[in-house]
Amino acid sequence: MKMKKLLLTIILLISVFGLFAQDSIVKINDEIISAKVLEIGTDNVKYKKFSNIDGPLYTISKDEIREIIFENGDKESFSNSLSKTKDSQIDDSRKSVFIKTTADSDVHPTQEVWKKEIERCSQLKKVSSQEESDLIFEFRIKRAMGEARVSVIVYKTSDNKKLWESRKYRGTANLYNRMGASLHGIRKCISKGIIPSLESGIF
Repeated sequence: MKMKKLLLTIILLISVFGLFAQDSIVKINDEIISAKVLEIGTDNVKYKKFSNIDGPLYTISKDEIREIIFENGDKESFSNSLSKTKDSQIDDSRKSVFIKTTADSDVHPTQEVWKKEIERCSQLKKVSSQEESDLIFEFRIKRAMGEARVSVIVYKTSDNKKLWESRKYRGTANLYNRMGASLHGIRKCISKGIIPSLESGIF
């Protein structure tokens, strides 16, 4: 008799747990879909409604989903795709800059250095080819007696029109920041010349 009761209890427990063995698709608008998720693809998620497991197969775009909570408690978030979309929108609003140095420059920094320095300004992004740029920054870097003199001319890529020319900025070796004279001059040229001119709408 006790054995039968125990068996009946186990069957009831399995049935109860079965009722709650569902996945939850949480949409961006906070709507929750009770479902059985069958496939997570590159762009879409395929599922069946939990209330009608034998019914039609539904497809929902990942862009509409915040997260999926699986029946075992695991979660998969889709917020990263939204962040990437926002980041790309921010990037698209930046002015693309192609960097070059004059032939008579004493120093020619690497592309990695230029990228780091140019993108310290949130309104600019460095690109690797002139064809994909909005602006051309032509730097002239001269060194003498342990100091650097850095200046830049800004051109509009579409017609190669000269938009602005900076004065010369003096760079010195900065032991506190472990910065060489050339880098110090470049940073001053960008922060004291390029950025204020950009913000004032000169280019």
